[in-house]
Amino acid sequence: MRTIDFIIMMALTVFCASAAFACEPIALNWDQFYALNDQNKDKKIQRSEWQSLNFNGSNYDAGFESSLPRAQIFQQMDKNKNGTLEEQEIYDLYLYLPNPCADFDMRKSMPDQKADWFSLQKISAFFNELFD
Repeated sequence: MRTIDFIIMMALTVFCASAAFACEPIALNWDQFYALNDQNKDKKIQRSEWQSLNFNGSNYDAGFESSLPRAQIFQQMDKNKNGTLEEQEIYDLYLYLPNPCADFDMRKSMPDQKADWFSLQKISAFFNELFD
């Protein structure tokens, strides 16, 4: 009997841990981003390409959240100061895009405390019937 209770508790722990209250941000669609913005197809963004940056279809259609001018953002992202944003530098773009989890309300993702459809007693009874 104790083994069944242990299995139930472990199953619940794993289930609850995997269904943790979290917001998983959506990744930038890099293929779409480069298709629209990398005009010379070198997988780098030059300053001239940056001026007409397009986020359509990239999962961040609204573009920048930062109030900084685009030129200043480019300058900050261009760590090696070569006038292009290379693969490692372009990932800093996330610092200037809106955080999709900023307004995430964990309380709305929590199950209703009054709902007993997932009670320990019901799960225990189910496993007891299963193993008896």
